Amino acid sequence: MRKLIAALLLAILPSTGYLTPATISSYAVEADQDTSLSSFLANGVEVSNGDTVNLAQGSTSISIEASTTDMFAEAVTSANADALLPGSNTVTVTVTAADGETQQIYTLYVVVAAPSSNTTLSGVLVNGQAFTGALDGTGTYQAAVGTTQVTVEATPNSPAAQVSISGNTNLSVGSNNTVTIHVVAENGNTADYTFKVNVAAANTNTGLSTFTVNGSAVTDGSVVSVPYGTTEVTVNAVTSAPTSTYTYTGNTGLATGDNPVIVTVTSQAGTFSTYEVIVRVVAVSTDRTYRSIKVDGLTLVGSSIEVATGTTSVDVVVALNSLYATSSVAGNTSLNPGANTVTVTITSQDGVSSQVTFTVNVYIPSTNSDLQSLTVGGEVIAANDVVTVPNGTH
Repeated sequence: MRKLIAALLLAILPSTGYLTPATISSYAVEADQDTSLSSFLANGVEVSNGDTVNLAQGSTSISIEASTTDMFAEAVTSANADALLPGSNTVTVTVTAADGETQQIYTLYVVVAAPSSNTTLSGVLVNGQAFTGALDGTGTYQAAVGTTQVTVEATPNSPAAQVSISGNTNLSVGSNNTVTIHVVAENGNTADYTFKVNVAAANTNTGLSTFTVNGSAVTDGSVVSVPYGTTEVTVNAVTSAPTSTYTYTGNTGLATGDNPVIVTVTSQAGTFSTYEVIVRVVAVSTDRTYRSIKVDGLTLVGSSIEVATGTTSVDVVVALNSLYATSSVAGNTSLNPGANTVTVTITSQDGVSSQVTFTVNVYIPSTNSDLQSLTVGGEVIAANDVVTVPNGTH
């Protein structure tokens, strides 16, 4: 084309000194071989031959704008600019000069980010708590009694990775529970992370560490005697296992005789044991006997006791054989000289009374001033007799 233009110029333009046949011919030759670009853009950004262009993951095309310096030259972009693959793609622009023969290839290296292959995890939560055990099947999470499922949250390091959880439901007692965290990377790579969940077994302990009735330690089968009239006892129990519970019956509404008090201990697992104690309410006492009676500290022997002249009262202490019997004393005050009757009334627990009487003799001084006999010098002297003795007798 440029040769045709040059021929026309030679034919129609006179020699002016500025445009000679030689310059016209040179123009025609140089212009026909021009393969330069006046503008070279990739996705709107200016680039140069040999540049590398990085595109986001998933990109399948790139916009190439190549403008030739010579309006008669032709620029053709390779077809793969619209069929990019992950990784490096060589995209070319071929410029053919106006002569139809001269060519130059402009190359761009278009790198499309490949899908992530990252299958690692940044953290794992089990029931909201960070799991720090190994994820190779040896790590174990300890779950409480009765746990049937756990909540597992796993965070991948790559936001494009997908995570699924299995094995965290329908848990059984023991450590035979494997939780699997399945990670699928963006590029399809997979990885599995596993750990165990150990569900604690329920405690079966039904023992008692403490068992008392009215504050006294007892064991299964013990017999506890309580006074007549007792209708209730206090039961205290402490289970050997803190997870066990207990109940008791029979400690109220007691009657005379044997009353079973039963403590039932139920373990965490639901097993139970019973402990029985017999509370024996003794029968009413009929004992009205005594060990001793003391009068002013002196033990009464027989049925009377002597006290000094002028005594007006005595202290009487009765030692009873039964703790449940009572005693009262009458006649031990306002004593008179001579014999005084004192009565001790003893009442047994059944309400029946009996009496013990004894005499307190208050000594009476004699008012008789008569002599029974009088002897002088071995001779009995009668009343009003005169006794003569020698002079000097002393």
